[in-house]
Amino acid sequence: MIAVVADAESWRLGPLYESMHSTEQCLEWAAKRRLLHNNVDCPRCHIATSLVARVDNIDGYHWRCRRCTFTKAVRADSFFKDSHLHIRQIVIMMYCWARDVPQTETAHEADVPAGKTVVDWRRFFRDKAKITLKEIQTKLVEWT
Repeated sequence: MIAVVADAESWRLGPLYESMHSTEQCLEWAAKRRLLHNNVDCPRCHIATSLVARVDNIDGYHWRCRRCTFTKAVRADSFFKDSHLHIRQIVIMMYCWARDVPQTETAHEADVPAGKTVVDWRRFFRDKAKITLKEIQTKLVEWT
């Protein structure tokens, strides 16, 4: 039998807040955990794009090719892509969901409206967890 061991982290709410104090820290934190891309190649020029400041979006950055006009949102291809919340708020809600923190406290800690926002994100986290577990099961079956 093959054992699958993931790199585990032990989060605490205080240090989590501290590690995501600025937008740049949030992006770096999410990229280190493969929740966002660490780099993006231009599909036209086939060169690496640069992370460039952009004041008209919530993340303050986007990927841009130095040769052509190609740009890509930092959140593209991630589960953050359709949200208007700050990445820090989503990660705090994810932490609270994983720790089974009550919804009202989750809303307070993440600084989001209580009710639908928290309920929808909790459902989303649950659904993503189910999909991930099924993918892991499939890989384990393939390996045996």
